[in-house]
Amino acid sequence: MLEYLGSMFPPAWEIIPSLMYPLRETIEIALLATAWAFCGALVLGLLGARNVHSSTIVYRVARGLLGVLRSVPSLLYALMFVSMVGLGPLPGIMGLACHVTGALGRYFAEAFELAKKDTIEAAKMDGARKARIIWNIVLPEARPLIVGYTLYYFEHCVRQATLLGLVGAGGIGVRLILSIRLFRSEEVAACMIVILGAVFALDVISSFIRNRFIFDTGQL
Repeated sequence: MLEYLGSMFPPAWEIIPSLMYPLRETIEIALLATAWAFCGALVLGLLGARNVHSSTIVYRVARGLLGVLRSVPSLLYALMFVSMVGLGPLPGIMGLACHVTGALGRYFAEAFELAKKDTIEAAKMDGARKARIIWNIVLPEARPLIVGYTLYYFEHCVRQATLLGLVGAGGIGVRLILSIRLFRSEEVAACMIVILGAVFALDVISSFIRNRFIFDTGQL
């Protein structure tokens, strides 16, 4: 192990410019997967929240679907989608979106259930429709948690997208896996430095957005 780690230095700095495109592709995969997952999680989260509707069947079906989606790892989803649609970023986006929809939807449902019951009941007594209750009461109260969970899973998708290169699902992971298989340890080190730098930068940016959005708006 020490011999292998020693062979990684100095890193192959000269290949870093060529890693910018696959890195951008990785971030795009994560961004699109998070966007798709957000839409699906929002719908299933609302259906899986007890205080949004009174149908037990809808609640159980939504919760069951969320459980099934999040129980399968992203890598397995990506492997199946690669077999269906071929190599490239698309199966990576689809694989991440399926898993994150289940995980994010569960958190959204729990966030929606934290809405104050008294406010909802008062709105119903005043004759407010369900859509207006969701838009004016449930979503605003859950907004800080929704923003926090979405940003967290975007960071999660960026990290997971690097692993999807194992199954040929695009991104910088393809270049990393290729370098590992060819025993080009200096290139492996360069890929890892780029990945770590990108993850650190995105973490700082998302933390800034999260803190400014939540605390500056007085939601917490």
